[in-house]
Amino acid sequence: MSTESHALFRQHSRTFSAAAAWLAPDTFDEIATVYRFCRTVDDLADDGADAVALSRIAAELRGEAKPGELVGSMLALRSKGVPMDAAAQLVEGCRTDLGVVRLPDERALVRYGYLVAGTVGRLVSPLLGVTDPRALPFAVDLGIGMQLSNIARDVGEDAARDRVYLPATWLADAGLGDRDVLEGGRDEVVHEVVCRVLDLAERYYASAEQGFAYLPFRARIAVAMAAHRYRAIGRLVRSRGAVAVRDRSVLGPLARVRYLLTAPLVASWSSGGHAHDMALHGPIAGFLDGGAA
Repeated sequence: MSTESHALFRQHSRTFSAAAAWLAPDTFDEIATVYRFCRTVDDLADDGADAVALSRIAAELRGEAKPGELVGSMLALRSKGVPMDAAAQLVEGCRTDLGVVRLPDERALVRYGYLVAGTVGRLVSPLLGVTDPRALPFAVDLGIGMQLSNIARDVGEDAARDRVYLPATWLADAGLGDRDVLEGGRDEVVHEVVCRVLDLAERYYASAEQGFAYLPFRARIAVAMAAHRYRAIGRLVRSRGAVAVRDRSVLGPLARVRYLLTAPLVASWSSGGHAHDMALHGPIAGFLDGGAA
C-alpha cells in the first residue's frame, strides 16, 4: 500500500479519515486505494480538465490499454469483489464535468449523483465486509445523498466554473434561469431550490440508514459517522439561508464532534430486513447491472 494513498486520504478528507479510524488497517489500506482513484479522477475533471487522461483511464479499465499504477491498484481489488464497471461509470460521470454543465431535470440530477458518488458505494461495500446483495441499493443511496449535499454546498463554487447542477425544471418552477445561479442577485430564491435538493438528499439518506445493518459493526460505525457529517453539512446550508449560496458552509469543530459521537448510537440501533424503495432508482435503471452511462 503506497504512502501516497494514505497521505491523500488524510489530507483531503477529514470526514472519511475520522471515520476510517474504526476500520481494520488492511481495510483502511484498501479504502484509501479506492479514495485515491476517485480523487484523482475527480481532480482531472475539476482542476486539470484533462479529457485525454480521463479517456486513458477509461481505456485501461476496459482492458484496451496497459494499466498504469493508478488503475493497476484498482484492478488488484477485483479479487476482493470490487466491481470495475462501477469504476468505469465514475470516470464517465466525471467526464461530464468537463466544460459547461447544465442538468435538465431531477432525473438527470440523480443520474449524475449515482455516477460520481453512488458508484463509490458499490466500490467500497465489498471492502467493508458487505456480503448480502440486498445491501447494494442502500449503499448506492448513501453515495447519492452525499453528492446532493455537495451540490447544495457548492453552488457558488460550481457557478464560477460555469456549472449548474440545480435542475433547470426546478429553477423554472422558481422563476429562475441558469444566469441567476451564475451571476447572483436572486440568491434567496436560488436557496429555495437548493433546499429542494436537500429535501431529495434526505430521502436518500433515510433509505441509506435502513441499510446500515448489513455492515459489520465496526464498518457500520465508520459509515454512520461519514453519513452524519455529510448530512449535517446540508442542514447547515439550509439554516444559513441565502448567504450559503455563495459562501461555502463548513461545520465547526463542536458540530463535527457531536456528529461523531452520535454515529455509534445510530449504528447500534440499525436493524435489517427493510425493503428498498426502488422508486429511488428509477433514474438509474440498469446502471447497477453494469449498464453504460
